[in-house]
Amino acid sequence: MATGFGFLFPGPGHADGLESTTRSEDDNAMTLAASPEAVPAPSGLAPERAVTIVAVRVRGREQVARSQIDAVLVAVGVEAGAVVSWPQDARVDELRARLMATGYFRQVTVGLLPHSSSPARGVLTIDLEERSSLVVEDLYAASSRFTPAHGGLALLERNFLARAVHFGGAWVWGTRPRNVPRARNQQAGRLHIEAPQLVGAAVGFTGTLFYVSASEPTRVAGSLSDPTPGLFRTLDYARLGGVLGVGVPVASALRLGVDYRFEQIDAVLPPRLDQTLPDGSVRPVDPRLIDGSSVLTSAEFSLRWDGRGQNPRLATGVRLALDVQWSSPLVGSDYEYAKVRGAAAYSFRLPWGHWLTPGLFGGQVLGQMPRYELFHPGDLNAWTPGRELGLTYSTRAPFDVLGTGVDTYALVHLFAAGNVEYTLPLFRRARTSWVESGQLYVMFGTYIVSGDTETRGERQQMGLPEMPVGVDANFGLRLDTSLGIVDLSAGNALRRLPL
Repeated sequence: MATGFGFLFPGPGHADGLESTTRSEDDNAMTLAASPEAVPAPSGLAPERAVTIVAVRVRGREQVARSQIDAVLVAVGVEAGAVVSWPQDARVDELRARLMATGYFRQVTVGLLPHSSSPARGVLTIDLEERSSLVVEDLYAASSRFTPAHGGLALLERNFLARAVHFGGAWVWGTRPRNVPRARNQQAGRLHIEAPQLVGAAVGFTGTLFYVSASEPTRVAGSLSDPTPGLFRTLDYARLGGVLGVGVPVASALRLGVDYRFEQIDAVLPPRLDQTLPDGSVRPVDPRLIDGSSVLTSAEFSLRWDGRGQNPRLATGVRLALDVQWSSPLVGSDYEYAKVRGAAAYSFRLPWGHWLTPGLFGGQVLGQMPRYELFHPGDLNAWTPGRELGLTYSTRAPFDVLGTGVDTYALVHLFAAGNVEYTLPLFRRARTSWVESGQLYVMFGTYIVSGDTETRGERQQMGLPEMPVGVDANFGLRLDTSLGIVDLSAGNALRRLPL
């Protein structure tokens, strides 16, 4: 979680992984391994010629349905009966790229076997080496001064029932907070299903169910930068709801999403919530929740642009994202607010084979919103715990390296961030039982946070900066395995320690 919206744009060294160019040759030197780049013909290859494909033979398929392969063949125009210019037909390269872009395969090899009836006829062969379709998306395991221990797991099946349907779930549970009166365990769960493309239509469907039982820390005493648990009390609330959405392709690289969210919130709030400041003065604290039962509904509109083409594993390009969320009594909500988030990133490969990815991120929320809709500063810093499935398990704020007071904000209405990541590919194994690739990476960034007008006025009276600036950095080893991405980084370790 280097940035609040880093999940929107995994770079070439993130979950998308890195595909190095590989090549294999059979006896007649006519089989080329999958690669998004053009691969020169090996010496001794027969001259380019027109070949009619009489059949397509797929080998190595286990979890992926044949219909999924056939759909790609038809899309690129190399199904049985097609005439290709072998071996340099651009459609064959696109076939490899599209199959690799599904994420279901660690290697795809396309070849041509001559047909006995004529040299101008052949059988197209596709040899597949499948990846596991079950992915560990996240592993929750950490300790903090506020919560002695919490843990959980997020799993995703990317090819449910061999229909290219994504089905996943997540659960996290924490022990009772220490040294905080009336605090209780926090836990949350989520089930998610996504059909990126319904049968016979380009429109996709998503559905999510979630449950959150929170005992969220809020400060009632001490300096705003002091994370000691005894200076906090908890706000108890539960959330139960879901999200229904559709995705519509606008162009080849642009997709529009429309979601409707509905949830019930049950909060148990104290009659009065005050904070005692170090100088002895007392100020009221807005819990940003409606006491008792309330309903939140919202409409969300999102745009995603991915300019990296059919195979993002080895392609440069711009990625853009914009999310606009609106909640109002007009759509049945007890809250009224608007939330906007945006992100932009560009990945490109340097001449010596390394990758560079600069990115910009930002967001703002306006109106009367529940507290969990505000941005958490911990999500903007690689070293600091953020929210996990909507829960806050730590009272630690980002490290105030610049001395600007960035550690005095618990929740913010506005943020802007930028970073740049440098990735060094270490290895790529075409065939392995577990670890497929590894990359070293280093990231540097900065961000600025702010509250609403009322909050900035209060901070001004207290002599605190209204818009403090923070810095972000991380370095480590990222491994692409058959079960997902393993991030062995300094930030990943620091977020999990009870500092």
